[in-house]
Amino acid sequence: MTRENVMQYGVVLAGYGEMADPEKLRRAARRADELGFHSLWLYDHVSFPAIIPEVYGKIAFTPETPFLDPMATLAFLAAETRQIRLGPGVLLVGLRHPLQVAKSVATLDVISGGRAAFGVGLGWVAEEFEAMGIPFRARVGRMRESVEILRMLWAGGRCSYQGRHFSFPEMTSFPVPVQAGGPPILVGAFAEPALRRAAEIGDGWLGAGGPVEKVLRRLEKVRGFADAAGKRNFELSVSTESGVSREVAARFRDAGATQLCLNFTTGETAEIERQLEEAAGRLF
Repeated sequence: MTRENVMQYGVVLAGYGEMADPEKLRRAARRADELGFHSLWLYDHVSFPAIIPEVYGKIAFTPETPFLDPMATLAFLAAETRQIRLGPGVLLVGLRHPLQVAKSVATLDVISGGRAAFGVGLGWVAEEFEAMGIPFRARVGRMRESVEILRMLWAGGRCSYQGRHFSFPEMTSFPVPVQAGGPPILVGAFAEPALRRAAEIGDGWLGAGGPVEKVLRRLEKVRGFADAAGKRNFELSVSTESGVSREVAARFRDAGATQLCLNFTTGETAEIERQLEEAAGRLF
């Protein structure tokens, strides 16, 4: 049985490589905002090993590829837009202290007038964690505890916490987000245990792109996990190519997707604006 829903459309501008360009990001964000796209997402990495191990396979960047900090860049784009939601997709929360993350996201929400979106993820570059003194194997536990702390802080501006990875006496963090309780926390996940965890700790799933059938299978699984957890308003966002057809978009919608995020990660400014206009006219 399909789930009836109105699907929103977002844009992924990456923030690295060709898109680590403030003027290109400014113009693309403004046009996406004017066209009525629902959300805008940037990627996150803090650092890379100077020589990327072959075990990671083929990746879309080199150690020297420019990679903008997503939260600082989103704050910049908040001043350039009026309606579109803005978020990291995903922020590697395990690399940061949750008190820092809570402040950063709340600040984005306040200065944007309640338009912060928020995706979290584990990360995959072990050296990135080890260089910051954080065991790579601890990232799951750190993410779980971070999500708990963020919700407590955003609910009332203060909390204490005693966990395996984070412990502190009662602390305050004001202002709290404009959105009551903070923005929904969407969890990026691929493998089945991670999809189950996304449904357990998240308010939604932020799925990466890939072959349509594979993404649809992940969507079906995480939707089932969310239903089993009693989360009836669970957000299901999936990523796809910018030229996705109406027919494929309809397949994602009928499978339960609540948002389809289109990737605009390369190209000249005028071409990206043209593709945004074409996608909006084709899809909504």
